[in-house]
Amino acid sequence: MSLPQIRSAIQSILQAVDPDSQIHDFERWEDDADNIAALFQRNSGDPFRGWVFKPVSREEFMLSHTSTRIAYVFELRFLRSVEDAQGSEKLVWDVHLEPAIAAFKQSVDLDGAAWSTGPVGGGSEYALQVDSVLYTKAGGVLCHFAKCHLTVHVQASLPA
Repeated sequence: MSLPQIRSAIQSILQAVDPDSQIHDFERWEDDADNIAALFQRNSGDPFRGWVFKPVSREEFMLSHTSTRIAYVFELRFLRSVEDAQGSEKLVWDVHLEPAIAAFKQSVDLDGAAWSTGPVGGGSEYALQVDSVLYTKAGGVLCHFAKCHLTVHVQASLPA
């Protein structure tokens, strides 16, 4: 249940549910428009579609005199270029966000990489949470920008 295993599991889940999107397990940004396009397009001329995720916080709680629970909060951001004629605003939800939410609900333990992404210790959050869907520009391209978060719980043993 290491951080690299958690990253790999999140990446695998996103890739399975959203195979046409670029998936990055760390912050990716460029000043140059062509380099931005390379990060978020499969092929030249394709719409921007991509996920970027990273851990943004960590808390640790005592469970017993031998173990702790670590809660990592991952921020997941989704970017898709606006295509008004195709109704891209609806596609952000119907094709990308809702399937991702469902996939994380199906794998609450991230395929064994975590203890749980569900409620632990009285919490009520369950799987992937969507915080906002706004607009931004990336490489001069107007894009939908979804900001989500996922709390991942792992259990750790205390040193003897």
